Amino acid sequence: MLEPTDLWAVWDSVEETPAVFGDRMLAGLSEAEALSACEVLNGIHEHRRWIRPTRPVPEAFRKPPPEPVRRPVPERVRLEVSLEPEVVAKFMAIGPGWQARMNDVLKDAKL
Repeated sequence: MLEPTDLWAVWDSVEETPAVFGDRMLAGLSEAEALSACEVLNGIHEHRRWIRPTRPVPEAFRKPPPEPVRRPVPERVRLEVSLEPEVVAKFMAIGPGWQARMNDVLKDAKL
């Protein structure tokens, strides 16, 4: 339907409200966007009409999945250390997780 702002809205004729797809109300669209959205939504509606009823779900699939195995967090020692700014900058430039990578480099160092 054409809005007073000369933009288009997709109208849900069953609910008598503007159509919503995901978390977006389908209003303020160009004519091409509105037609495309109508085509998609009507296709979904038509597909749902022809889906055959499913078979009952086996009991094994109704049970919740087992809890994941939680590994203990390795013990760490909190330490304050002074490093040259260039060293810290190189690790920080790698991105998130730079402290863990610094730990790995120190662990693998041949001392």
